[in-house]
Formats: sequence, C-alpha cells, structure tokens
Amino acid sequence: MQQKTFWLLVIKIFGLWLLSKPLTLIPLPLSALLFDDFLSSSGFSVPSLILEIAFFGILGYLLIFKAEKVLEVLKLSSGIPEEQLNFSHSSQSILRIAILVFGSFLVIESLPHFLMYANKYIMALVNEIPNNDLSALLFYFVRLIFGVVLLMNSHPLSTFLDKSKNQQ
Repeated sequence: MQQKTFWLLVIKIFGLWLLSKPLTLIPLPLSALLFDDFLSSSGFSVPSLILEIAFFGILGYLLIFKAEKVLEVLKLSSGIPEEQLNFSHSSQSILRIAILVFGSFLVIESLPHFLMYANKYIMALVNEIPNNDLSALLFYFVRLIFGVVLLMNSHPLSTFLDKSKNQQ
C-alpha cells in the first residue's frame, strides 16, 4: 500500500465518521416533534439543525467521494518519498473494519439506553402513568437500527466505498 492510498483511507474513514453524526442528529428532533412539546420548551431551532446536518453531510460527502481532491488540497502526500507501506490487508478490508467499528459503537452506545427507555415506557403503560419518554425511546431505537444495519452491510458498503475510490 502506498502512502497516498493510506491517506485516502484515513480521509474516507474520517468522512464516514462525519456522515454518522447527522444520521444520529436527525431522529431526536423528529421524534420530539411527533410526541412532545419540544419546540416551545427547549428553544429548538430547525434552521440550526438543517445547517448542522448540511455541514456534516457535505463535509462527509467531500471526504468520502472526493478524497483525491482533498488529498491534493491538504498536500498530505507531497514531500514524502513514495514508499510502499507494508500492510497485509487491502483498503476494502480496512474500510470494512472501520464500518464495523462505527456500527458496533452505535449498538453498544444505544442498546442500554433503548432498553432503559423501553422498560420505563412499558412500566408507565402497565401502571397507566403518563410518560413522555417515547421520543427518547424512538431516538435510541433508530440509532440501534442504524448500527445494526452498518454491522450487517459492512461488506457491501466497503465495496461501494472502495469502488468510488477507483472512479475518481
């Protein structure tokens, strides 16, 4: 693996991480809008949410699909002699490992919260107590599903991302 390929992988992994941020930002306000009086109580701002999602989305897109141009702009491979880095894994397997790590992190982070809010919600239903934790339950459910989807589809995603490298 050449150093240029190494830097392209690092940029793409960072782009994956940035793309995971808006995907975890979206469910909470949407679920809160559906189930709570969220807008009036928290000072929630739809334009700020849209700007955050757009910023992370555009930056993630640029880092994943335009990694060559980012590498040229940042001049990460200039001034370094072209040496082969000895890795026993292909770039696709490294991307797959990164996707598995992100998916695992989402599942590990979301599962305890999901179970806690599910327990609270069920206990409130059984005891006929009003419960406004449904938005948090939905938020952690969506994050949990997103993590499981990443874990189950790591190979097709890594293949797609590796093919996008070859198309540049």
